[in-house]
Amino acid sequence: MIRTEGLTKYFGALAATSDLDLHIAEGEIHAVIGPNGAGKTTLIGQLSGELTPDRGRILFRGQDITRLSVARRSHMGMARSFQITNIFLELTVLENVAMAVQAHAGHSFRFWRDARRERRLVTPAREALARMGLNERADVPAASLAHGEQRQLEIAMALATRPRMLLLDEPMAGMGPEESAQMVAMLRGLRGSVTMLLVEHDMDAVFALADRITVLVYGSAIVTDTPDAVRVNPAVREAYLGDEPADTAPAT
Repeated sequence: MIRTEGLTKYFGALAATSDLDLHIAEGEIHAVIGPNGAGKTTLIGQLSGELTPDRGRILFRGQDITRLSVARRSHMGMARSFQITNIFLELTVLENVAMAVQAHAGHSFRFWRDARRERRLVTPAREALARMGLNERADVPAASLAHGEQRQLEIAMALATRPRMLLLDEPMAGMGPEESAQMVAMLRGLRGSVTMLLVEHDMDAVFALADRITVLVYGSAIVTDTPDAVRVNPAVREAYLGDEPADTAPAT
């Protein structure tokens, strides 16, 4: 689905990503983990088009997208979530998702009631809300949602554009254990229908969801492997997870 070749991004003299080769297969959930400053969010920024690499290439479904805009990548089937929830609090849940559909289709932002009434906007919006367990909350203001529900709404907005790939930047950020478990269940339900790159600090969520994990340290990948192999990899445990017994789950 997506491949990077020699991806490098500098901020001054600091290489936030360094000669990074990454391959994410179609349909998989691929997690990227690493300590703070490892380059995880910088990687997502380059994949989504918000940051331009200084060197290297990004291939999406075989096409070089390294210099394409965020909007062009969105129309090719890429969507992302953010570390900080990015929704319109004054609008209803349904209006938020209908707006995402409207923006993706390239329509102007007309008065919000138009979006509510147009079937071509509302139908995919309701489908996305159902996938994220928010159908019964469709008509309430987004501001009234709990934090976990707001994160679900943001992902529903991404899903409503019917992407081939989701870039998820810490979807469990700020959640308690119960909310995190619910989000894990929601994302697990999407497995196979959309490819996901997951950047997340919640290691319980990562090991519950990921088909493969790439560990970044100082912008470089030190290993890409299955969760079981990553859990016991000595280099990973030294660099990030801590020197824990191999049969215990890593700490958050």
